[in-house]
Amino acid sequence: MNKKLFTLPIVFFLIGSTISCSKKPSFEDELINKLNEISAVKEINKFENKNKLFKSGLEVFFEVPLDWNNINGEKLLQRVVIDARSFDMPTLVELQGYTIGDKYVNDGYVRELPTLIDSNFVVIEHRFFGESSYENANYDEASGWEQLTVKNAARDHNFIIGELKKVFTKKWVATGHSKGGYITNCLACLYPETCDVYLPFVAPCLSQFDTRPYEFIHTEAGDSTYGKQQAKVVRDNILKYQVFCYEHKNEIIPILYSEKYCPSTSLFREGLT
Repeated sequence: MNKKLFTLPIVFFLIGSTISCSKKPSFEDELINKLNEISAVKEINKFENKNKLFKSGLEVFFEVPLDWNNINGEKLLQRVVIDARSFDMPTLVELQGYTIGDKYVNDGYVRELPTLIDSNFVVIEHRFFGESSYENANYDEASGWEQLTVKNAARDHNFIIGELKKVFTKKWVATGHSKGGYITNCLACLYPETCDVYLPFVAPCLSQFDTRPYEFIHTEAGDSTYGKQQAKVVRDNILKYQVFCYEHKNEIIPILYSEKYCPSTSLFREGLT
């Protein structure tokens, strides 16, 4: 009896020591473990995130079909950069119209929005650009380039964001600039449920060649979401707001440029010109 009573504290001591000595994985290690559970993730590379706002900097390659109408055919590796802060924050995804610039990895560059909405920051490279190039594309014969379409790109983005939602489960905001803004609009049009908010910047529209987008914006946009009657009310209110801003631009612009709403260090000052 005495021997048994004597060994119990030793057993509890050893168990307690094992538990206390076990090291909790870092945020970055936990993130990598979660990403490794996604079958489409084929490669993960760490980089030193010079932006101290984030706890982790990762370069991730997703495998996607070259042709989304033939998902069992050739594959393409899509490059994604992830600047992560927390699993409990929303995530801002920037859709690139071209390659991901070196500044995103080497210089700690980040758009202003993640700092304004306290979010993670994800950048998706456009298919066929940068390290997301299709290695079998033939410039002389235009072989493979027929798969460089808006629909395929939107499927890429819809798929990659859908997979990353398994890791970052809060709200998602999509944005893009210039061609990236156009790509953001395309994703919103083809897969409106992919993100909670779409915020394109300076998205081009070649109206001199095709007036249908403007006709759609003024007569049909929102019909499928709100119904024809309510959508017209929304469109009319947006137009009234735009006209009001234009008519009062001499009063509004100085306010927008003030340090209170747009500090001299703000990237948005560029958009106000």
